[in-house]
Amino acid sequence: MAKKELSDIGCESYICSLNEDNFVANLQKLLQENQFKFALCMSGMGLELLTNGKLLWDELKLPIFNWNCDHPCYFPSRHLIQSKYVYHGYVFPDHAKYSLQHINKNGLCFSLHLGAPKNVFKEIDLPLSSRVERIIFSKSSASLESFENKWATYPTAIKQILFESAPLLKHAYVEDFVKILNEVSEKYGILMNGGNKLTMALLVELDLYIRVWQSNMVMKSLKSYPVDVYGGGWDHINWDQATAQYKGSISFPDYIAKLPNYLGCLSLNPLVQDSVHDRVFFGIAAGVPPIYNNNRFSIKNLSKLRSLGFNLSEESIQMAADNLLSNRSDAIEATILARNELGEKYSMHTAMTQMLHIADLNAFNELV
Repeated sequence: MAKKELSDIGCESYICSLNEDNFVANLQKLLQENQFKFALCMSGMGLELLTNGKLLWDELKLPIFNWNCDHPCYFPSRHLIQSKYVYHGYVFPDHAKYSLQHINKNGLCFSLHLGAPKNVFKEIDLPLSSRVERIIFSKSSASLESFENKWATYPTAIKQILFESAPLLKHAYVEDFVKILNEVSEKYGILMNGGNKLTMALLVELDLYIRVWQSNMVMKSLKSYPVDVYGGGWDHINWDQATAQYKGSISFPDYIAKLPNYLGCLSLNPLVQDSVHDRVFFGIAAGVPPIYNNNRFSIKNLSKLRSLGFNLSEESIQMAADNLLSNRSDAIEATILARNELGEKYSMHTAMTQMLHIADLNAFNELV
């Protein structure tokens, strides 16, 4: 998707696979034959490569933009890398702020919303008569018991911190994590900084647990609704006699292919306040009304879709679904209006343009 957007801007790009034999040699050959402005990786993949005992990107003197969709607690060592050639960016401003505050205090962090992509869907804004009148939900899940059974084997203090923090974080956000963790851990004589290894390990456990709790709670609220569920880990739900149907795992390209054909798409924002999940942006781009949990960003920027936003209660979730199902044409029209309202500010085109401007900073880094 990034390659397509860069092409529209007028930038030629190459995709290098880390699975290629002689990856570094092939990359060096490319650099000799072409003049590159920057490299792009997702979630730090390829960021830690070394050559001649130095970080590859330092050796090549090529700025690389590390674009992350997940919280810095995932693969934290990658977020800790400080180099004049490494730029850490996040699709959620909440994660960028966390990284700058707790991990990369002497560096720079960039926030680039993934936004609504163009040129991804073969068709958009399909008429209601051409759509499957169901809601698509692509999300992996698990049983909460699987987490709790694992936690029960941990040392006493860690076990207590996890079990006591989890209920407090169910309706919280990234910005609340460290504060709430410390309120609990202080009772056991432990105070944590947001960048240490113990905090990161606990946040991974709690982030996954809470997102699974939210997914299960939403799905149980909508079992009697026409929802097609894709993803792994849903075997703990009893689908017998449910209107909702479990369809199994799905690849991302297959999801993109199916999405425009649906009446609506269900999404959950990953404990952030200042952006929305890619499924919301993709739904808007395809003209498929998104049903989503509210946050600061959606309340401010998705006013046309307000009736499709919900809070984490069964009544609110079902009301949002009812608003879509009882006002189908209006919801599709509101989605198209929301896309126009978001405009270029929240588009993948804008993200790529911003990335090009950020790469220009390297000229100033070279002076130091």
